[in-house]
Amino acid sequence: MTSTGLFQPHGGSSLNRMILLSGFLHVVILVLLVALGPMSSPTRLTFGPVHSVSLVSMADITPKSPGPDLTREVLGTVPPAPPKALKKDPVVLPKKKVEPARQQATLDRRIEELRRKVEQSERAAASRPAMSARLSSSSQMSEADLNNRMGVYYVVLWNRIRNQWALPADLTKGQTLEAVVRVHILRGGEIAELDFEKRSGNRYFDDSALKAVQKAAPFPPLPEWIPDRVVEIGIRFHSSQLKR
Repeated sequence: MTSTGLFQPHGGSSLNRMILLSGFLHVVILVLLVALGPMSSPTRLTFGPVHSVSLVSMADITPKSPGPDLTREVLGTVPPAPPKALKKDPVVLPKKKVEPARQQATLDRRIEELRRKVEQSERAAASRPAMSARLSSSSQMSEADLNNRMGVYYVVLWNRIRNQWALPADLTKGQTLEAVVRVHILRGGEIAELDFEKRSGNRYFDDSALKAVQKAAPFPPLPEWIPDRVVEIGIRFHSSQLKR
């Protein structure tokens, strides 16, 4: 069989011959490549365009801070000025104010203290009888000595009179009244004469004072050191002493 006869087409078997021929050519090419490989430079098989790549280190890719000029160019603004310290005004604390309730409580307490003092003074004045005695010219005692000696007798008289003195509060409400009753007392304590030395202007008040003296009689006898047969005594009646 000749080579011409090998490549002649014989109908349906031509495709098989072409495949056999292609395989034969590939085998020949591979054998030639293997035989000629060490004698020549290696063949590079490349696909597509060739690119050259240069390797860089980490130091080369570290970003460097741009200068002030570059910053202005990139940002287009001037770097902000350093912050200024703000001056704070001194804090002034308001003065403590005394609460109105506390002021009122203090005022009420002071008023209550004054009221108690007044009441104590009035009670003390009520406990001391406001009386005066008149003796005859034959007495050798001074007025001061007379008052000192008559002090005990005055207390006895006033206690008896005050226990008999009463008047409804409505008749003297809101009024400050005072009356002085003049009474003549005999040595045995009987009343010889009774009259007003001073009237208060309130008829009910004056009548109550006069009746209190009359109800309290007779009084204790006069002290022995009084030489007079009759003693004139003035008794002062004040509305603050009135027994309610």
